[in-house]
Amino acid sequence: MPRQKQSNLGKNIAYMILYHIFNALSPLIVTPYLSRVLGSTEIGKYSYAHSLAYYFVLVANLGITIHGSRRIAEAKDNKELYDKRFSDLFWLHTFNALIVTIIYVIAVLVGMNKDNAALSFIMIFYVISSVFDVKWLFYGLENFKITVLRSIIIKIAYIILIFAFVKTRNDIKIYTFIMSFVAYFIAEASLFVMLPKYGKIHKPNFSSIKKEILPLFLLFIPSVANVLLRHFDKLMLGWMSSYDQLGMYENTDKIFLVLVTLITAVGDVIMPRISNLLASGATSKSDKLLNNALRISILVSCAFTFGIMAISKEFVPLFLGDDFLGCIQLLIWIAPTIIMLTFSALIRKQYLIPNYLERVFLTATIFSLFINIIANAVFIPKYGALGAVFGTIIAEMSVVVIQFIMIHKIFNYMPFILDLIKYCMIGIVMFTGIRLTSNINVGYFVKLLVEIVVGAFIYITVSYCVMKFTHDELFDVIKKLSQKIKLEEKRND
Repeated sequence: MPRQKQSNLGKNIAYMILYHIFNALSPLIVTPYLSRVLGSTEIGKYSYAHSLAYYFVLVANLGITIHGSRRIAEAKDNKELYDKRFSDLFWLHTFNALIVTIIYVIAVLVGMNKDNAALSFIMIFYVISSVFDVKWLFYGLENFKITVLRSIIIKIAYIILIFAFVKTRNDIKIYTFIMSFVAYFIAEASLFVMLPKYGKIHKPNFSSIKKEILPLFLLFIPSVANVLLRHFDKLMLGWMSSYDQLGMYENTDKIFLVLVTLITAVGDVIMPRISNLLASGATSKSDKLLNNALRISILVSCAFTFGIMAISKEFVPLFLGDDFLGCIQLLIWIAPTIIMLTFSALIRKQYLIPNYLERVFLTATIFSLFINIIANAVFIPKYGALGAVFGTIIAEMSVVVIQFIMIHKIFNYMPFILDLIKYCMIGIVMFTGIRLTSNINVGYFVKLLVEIVVGAFIYITVSYCVMKFTHDELFDVIKKLSQKIKLEEKRND
């Protein structure tokens, strides 16, 4: 592969924001429809089957997304080294994914998830899609345009299919097929066919491949623990509560993850760039990039946290319907973990992984996983979905605390803690303004629009005034970033 021109960081961030905005719009479009057509019980069944398949996909990918993008980013300026790493990582991932796929098929055939065996069988396409997952290559090359455009096209396709073919509660199998085959299998395969343009696949060299196994495995363990932390609560709800409670939690989790991924999108873009800068010895540039990204993320995460808490009473009935009114309480409780998860995820992606500090990532995640399992076992039998939320809050808080304890001597947290306090206070002001606005006597839709506009105006205005008054450098950073994105758009026109 020829030497690539350094990708425009502002443009890549814009692509990833576009990608996650579209990811946010997708559930906004289909979830209200599915909630009313399928109901909480059928959604719970799908969630359980999807969670089981997801664990196999996790093992199939073996941490390749993070490790692969990091290794490619480090080598992309050296053609010989790039080709070697590309081939080694490709074969290692392919062999592992094929083996895991075979194991999943056998598990389904011998009776895994007997109550909903048909759904698990349809999910085979989802597991097979892991064989074709090569996003790590494009992330490492900082070529986000291809992955974003492909994802948008696929999402439009499956949204159309859902509205066309999912009409009643009996259509849960059709919905599962659309998600498994179109949303996952076709999505990955459409990117896989583009591989020949980006590198030559050599015959497997097993002695060379073996050198990638240990660092990949060191990232795989905390990655598994991290995903278990995010998804094991759904399995425990399925075991210890009801599908109805699981359906409530599933929809709450969808809304929660949309907000988190919108913020952590910055980390997906910046991690390869920081890895490349560190490999070339430009530590001061990487530190500045990390500092700016974290501060912007704290600003946004505080807005989302207090915003969703403030509008949940109007948002849930309008978005999910009256069958999911229980999600109001769940959203209010889970909202503060947006800040915790954002902070821990960005520290992981932008500092720990580029600096090969997997030990910190591993310790924090595994410890919090055990805490999460214990908390779920205590709270789920009594509180159902709310108990799972309690477990999530405790676990995510423990991740932040453990990471802080382990790296506080080499990483200065204080500027970010001060930012967090400042923007939480601004968030409280916004929350108060929104709840006062909720007293107007209009319908849910109009009231929700007014609340969003009022909340955004308060948060942006107060934040702007505070930045100007304190001469905060973050104001100039945001201004320069927006100018770069606008300039890039003019060049493309």
